[in-house]
Amino acid sequence: MNNGYQIIHEGNKYCILLEKSNESLIKSITKTKIILGPTITNNYTVISFHANNIQTWKEYTKVGQVSYNTFIRLIYYLSIQLKYLIETCNKTFIGYSPEHIFVINNERFIYLHVNQLHHIHNEFIDITYPFSPNDFYMSPEHHSIKEIPANIHYKACYFSLACFIIHGYSNQKHDLKDVNNINNITHKLELLPIKDTKMYYLLKRCISEDIKHRRILYI
Repeated sequence: MNNGYQIIHEGNKYCILLEKSNESLIKSITKTKIILGPTITNNYTVISFHANNIQTWKEYTKVGQVSYNTFIRLIYYLSIQLKYLIETCNKTFIGYSPEHIFVINNERFIYLHVNQLHHIHNEFIDITYPFSPNDFYMSPEHHSIKEIPANIHYKACYFSLACFIIHGYSNQKHDLKDVNNINNITHKLELLPIKDTKMYYLLKRCISEDIKHRRILYI
């Protein structure tokens, strides 16, 4: 459990095992009904459920280019999980990495990383340990940290999520070190064949230079 979790399965029964109790993370994928019909242990360390398959993002994308509609579903499921964490649990992920995105039955998506879940205090999260560009897509706020402890606005994770989507849609190899500033990721967004679509404007809002204007809004 290097990342605080493990997924095991026997037949069509899957179990997500957490190294430590994490009620918020488990409820973020059950109360939102991303996972249907789950069984949860009382100490919130194990969630069991039936599924035809669970794949890592890397396994799922081996078949080739992922469609626009699939990315819309991915954004939908990851955003309702994040919304639950923020609004109900007052928590957020520090950032997003493709390594911890899982696909259930080829249509539902969850993000798992116990150690990257942080409490929000007055719209900010405390950074008390070092991290590197290899850990997740970093926002300009992440890059601005020069020493720890430090704090950054919780909406830094919106930028990180948008970076993952933009790189994934462009069918590029995910290189977490490739995102250094807003101009870089904005240029990549403008090159995508989604100009003037709802997803384009959603991503554009997520990478707004003014962090208070960042929104995960699909209209």
